[in-house]
Amino acid sequence: MSKKRRAALYARAGTGDDEEAQLNALRAVAARAAWQIVETYTDRASGQRPALTRLLEDVKSRRFDIVAAQSADRLGSSLTDLVDVLRSLRAAACDLWLELPPLDTTTPHGKYVFKTADLFAELERVITQSRLRDGLVKARAQGKKFGRPPLDPKTAAEIRARAAKGKESKREIARDLGVSERVVWKILATTE
Repeated sequence: MSKKRRAALYARAGTGDDEEAQLNALRAVAARAAWQIVETYTDRASGQRPALTRLLEDVKSRRFDIVAAQSADRLGSSLTDLVDVLRSLRAAACDLWLELPPLDTTTPHGKYVFKTADLFAELERVITQSRLRDGLVKARAQGKKFGRPPLDPKTAAEIRARAAKGKESKREIARDLGVSERVVWKILATTE
């Protein structure tokens, strides 16, 4: 007799969604597949997902063999997020079952989709990097400056003069002039 698969159910309810309805549907799937439900994880709305974080920690400790969720968008808000979840699952030899799009990584088709998702995430990263580079080139061509503005020469002279007197610490000079202590150190290093 084969061993029952240990399952984790994950639901994330957005505004107006009912996570209990998601969990009930997943419980029905688990019952049909004869999975043993180890734990259910639920997050509300968007933003931080503490339950998903806990689930992924439990995946690493191999508490279950399969994670079930209603849809891919419940696991990640972007393709990159989703692929990170998929990688965590794959690293722990944990399968994934999704209702939408239909995905079951215990099947050959599901394993193929699992591996293909990495390619799409890499493509998304390359496109994002390319757009960022193109945007920087365009901005520079328009004369836009990046980074912090150079320190006002009057402030630099004040730093040198006050440090030369030796009555104040570098921290006091920085605080009084509204600059970081590191800026004071840099200015003084260039004059020594």
